[in-house]
Order: sequence, then structure tokens, then C-alpha cells
Amino acid sequence: MTLEMSFVEPWVRSPAREARATRVAPPGIQLVIEGRAVGLEPGRRVIAGSSREADVRLGGPHVAPRHVAIRAEPGAIVVDDLGSDGAIRVGGARIERARVPVGGVVSIGRTPLLVAQGVGRAHGGALAWQGMIGRSARTLATWEELAVAGSTRAPLWLHGESGTGKELAARAVHGTSDRAGGPLVAINCAALPAEIAEAELFGVVRGAFTGAARDRAGAFVTAHGGTLLLDEVGDLPLTIQAKLLRALEEGEVVAVGADRPTKVDVRVIAATWRDLEAEAAVGRFRHDLLHRLWVLRVDLQPLRRRPEDVGPIMEAMLAGSGLEPSPALWRAVEAASWPGNVRQLRNHVQRAVARGDARLLVPEPPLGRRRPSLRRGRSEPTSARQVIDDALLDHRGRREETAAALGISRSTLYRWLRDLGR
Repeated sequence: MTLEMSFVEPWVRSPAREARATRVAPPGIQLVIEGRAVGLEPGRRVIAGSSREADVRLGGPHVAPRHVAIRAEPGAIVVDDLGSDGAIRVGGARIERARVPVGGVVSIGRTPLLVAQGVGRAHGGALAWQGMIGRSARTLATWEELAVAGSTRAPLWLHGESGTGKELAARAVHGTSDRAGGPLVAINCAALPAEIAEAELFGVVRGAFTGAARDRAGAFVTAHGGTLLLDEVGDLPLTIQAKLLRALEEGEVVAVGADRPTKVDVRVIAATWRDLEAEAAVGRFRHDLLHRLWVLRVDLQPLRRRPEDVGPIMEAMLAGSGLEPSPALWRAVEAASWPGNVRQLRNHVQRAVARGDARLLVPEPPLGRRRPSLRRGRSEPTSARQVIDDALLDHRGRREETAAALGISRSTLYRWLRDLGR
């Protein structure tokens, strides 16, 4: 069969660069495969397979010597099966020929091949894939894990600190799956009061309680045929966790006030910064629900473990702003720890752009860390308690406003306060 797939277009539009950070190459599509990035010349036919004579050599089972031919064209690759007996898939479908846009995935045997775009001028070697940007080995490995998760319908647990891009990762999984044409519904469980969580998830019928003036579908019904992201699922009350387990096991939900269940076809992705194993061990999360959600798991790495991604991500955020940080300022940005991760990075970019001052890109260090200097070898100590206390005082104790001022999420601020014994 011949198939053309459409995926979410990357949100970054900037000049492309080669995927290796050591040198800059002409613009072009990059293939992320088996932990490495391979550039494609427009119009040139590349052979991938297990043979030593292949242009791109692949390992693993079910890979033929001359498995597939790949040719790059503007914004996409064209893939031709060279006789792999149906071992090539795009979006879950076996193909003989396909045009796969940037952001897509081709599965060759059991190996995912990601179609990425080179981005960045100041930070050559960065890639954009499914709205995410990076160049570190950790990031490429994570992208491949997400692509593998996208090839299945199994429940997935995304684990990572606040601001590491769990919703963006969930969108990548959904966008590269055979459910990409269906809805993606995201629910922030941490923001759901216990008294309305059941109605938000499973729906409510008219007259079920005071204020229920009409029937309303819940998140499961809205996500039918697609994907449901349960962000911060560890914050759900235990009573709701029990009903969530039933929905996952039975494939049906009962709306509040209803007398019969509704069948649903939903792929569930759970996301949380909490360690659900530890939460289950102390009775704050159901063991049976943990094992039902934890079929697949992908750990999203914080920026401090992939500092080489900080510059490319910030550069993409600054595109079109007119701000051009100096090399010294870039060094300071990349030396910062960014405890609030990408969310904190974005807040600093917005603040710097609003004031037209690139120096504001460098964060003040919470939790006693030293502020990176614009000059090498120099730093200025800052008290964690002083930074947080000053911010709380400035905002009259309002923690949501304080978190925004610090460039972090509210849950991160609460965690810092607990660390300080507050």
C-alpha cells in the first residue's frame, strides 16, 4: 500500500543545522536512529539495512541487508520498502511506500527511525522533533523511547520533574500513534477538587447534584478513540483512584448519577513528578492502579542533566524577539541549574523580551546555588531562604504569584518550601 501520514508540525521554524554539535552543516532533515543523528542530502537516495554496504547500517532482528530506501525532500522523507516482507510500519500500518513529514516515525523491524529537523544558529547541531528541541544523547534516547511508546496502545507512565515537558511528550506519543487522528484530552488532576474530580473524569447526568443542569461528558468519553493524559495523577483521591482502575480494566465509565456504564476506547497516559512506587508503599496511591498504569514508563530528564539542550531551547524561544545574547551570556545561561526546567526557561525568556534586556535571561539561583556570572570563574552566593522569603514578601504570601515570579510551578515552590522545613 502507499500511504501519506500527517503529524503535528514542529513549532520551531528556523534555519536548520546538522545534528552533531561539533560542526555545522547545510540545512536538512536529520534521521534519529539507534541513538545517533544522520543527515540527509536533498534528493539523494540512501539505503538502510543490516549490510555493511548500506549507507545507514541497522542492527537488531528482522532487518534485511537492503531493507529500505530513503530520500529527503522539502519537509519530509520518502520511504520505499526494498523487500522486507512487511517489516516497515508508519503510524501502525504496514507500508511499501510512504511520504513521512518531519515529526513522523518509521518503524524498521523493531527500530524506530525519527524524522527530525535541524534548528538553530548560535547552537548548531540541535534538532526539533514533535515540538521538542534538543541535541544531547539523553534527549535523543528519550525521543526514541517516546516513539516506541507511540507504536503501542499500552498505558504509559511519564515520570519527570515539573517543567520537563510531560504534556509535550504525551503529545508526541499521541501524534506518532495510530490514534493521531483522534482527540488528545489533557486533565490536570492536581487542579481538580475532590468533590468534582469524578464528574470531570467520568461525566455527570442532569440532576445528579445541585448545579448539574445538563448532561456533561467526562474526559474519558471526550477522549474516546484517542488519548487521555492524566497529568499529576498521583494527586487524585484514593476513592477516585478506585474508579479510575475500573475504567481502565473494564473499558467503561459510569457518569455521576447514571445507572448504566458507557463503553470507551481510550489510551491512557499518566504523568507525574511523584514517585508512584514510593507513594504506593506508604498508602497514598493504589498498588493495583500503579501496576495497571505502569505498563510502559519513560523518564523525562531535567535540564541540569542535559545542559547542552538549554541553549538550543532558549534560542528557539527567542526567535523573532530581537534579543541576541552575547557568547558570555550564553555561557551563563547554560551554566545555570534551571530547577524549574523548561517552564522556568520560558518565563525568563518572556521577562527578558518584555523588558528588552537579555541579562534577565540568567536566573537568580534558588536553594543556595550560586548565580552564574557573565564572566568566567566568578559567581555570587545567594541564600535560598532569602530568595524565597523575599519573593513571598513581595507577593504578600500568595504562593501562586510567588511561583510565577520565580519562574517555577506552584508544586515546585511547595517542594522547595518543604525542603526548607516551611
